[in-house]
Order: sequence, then C-alpha cells, then structure tokens
Amino acid sequence: MRLVDRIVKAIQFSVRVNDKLGSLSEKVERLSGEVRHLDRRLVRVETAMELASNRAFRPLPPAGDG
Repeated sequence: MRLVDRIVKAIQFSVRVNDKLGSLSEKVERLSGEVRHLDRRLVRVETAMELASNRAFRPLPPAGDG
C-alpha cells in the first residue's frame, strides 16, 4: 500500500503544479500586455518632450515676418 500512496501523492502534486503553472501563465500574459501599454505611453511622453524642446522642433515664424 505504501507504493500506491506515493503514486497517488505524486499524481496529486503534479496536478497542483499544473494548475499553478496555468495561473502563472495567465498572469505573465496580463503583465506582458501592461508592459506593452506602458511602453507605448512612454514613447508618447518622450515624443512630446522632444517636440517641446528647442533641440528637436522649432516652430515656423509667423507669416508676416518675412
């Protein structure tokens, strides 16, 4: 009977590990989406900062100055 008990415990353990891996996989997928979203936001902020600085963008002078 000891061998059967060990086999049953091993199967139960592998089922629990499988459940935890499935949950972990879902969380990693969700975090990946959040990182992509934050990356896009960061790019927009960087672009706005570059456009606002004099190094990257100079507005055209008014039409009457010229």
